[in-house]
Amino acid sequence: MRPLISLALIFAALPALTQARNVYETHFSGKQNSACFIRSYDNAHLAKHPDQLVTSITVSISPLSLDGTTPILNIFATFRGDSYYYHGAAYCRYVGDDLGCALEGDQGAFTLSAQKGHKILLQVGRDGLEFEGASGTHSVSGTTGDDRSFLIPSVPAPKCN
Repeated sequence: MRPLISLALIFAALPALTQARNVYETHFSGKQNSACFIRSYDNAHLAKHPDQLVTSITVSISPLSLDGTTPILNIFATFRGDSYYYHGAAYCRYVGDDLGCALEGDQGAFTLSAQKGHKILLQVGRDGLEFEGASGTHSVSGTTGDDRSFLIPSVPAPKCN
């Protein structure tokens, strides 16, 4: 009798197992998702983290990602002492439940994972990230400083436009 009960429990759990989806599917695609994530750091936070260079970061779905087979994301960042919004286009691939993304032009890599409260966690790759813009370049280290990971909440889509 015990094997039948165990087998029944396994089959009951199968639908839950098969419904696990990648962070792209749960946070970026579909009508229920705004596909817009923004984190702005206030002066109090930056004072506690003097090695943090990034003052704001935005992750949004790129209009180039229309087919959904190759997720393309836009990354915008601002840095201390510079109000310019630096941009990078990231081409992503599915890595289990996460996305592994590389900035266009060999400007670095990061991973995105789903977090509670409809947030995403952006973890900078070991080689860091580099953003270029009209004001020059800014680099984010993947091994030192306070810019190695960013917990970014979802916000209404119009904020990314």
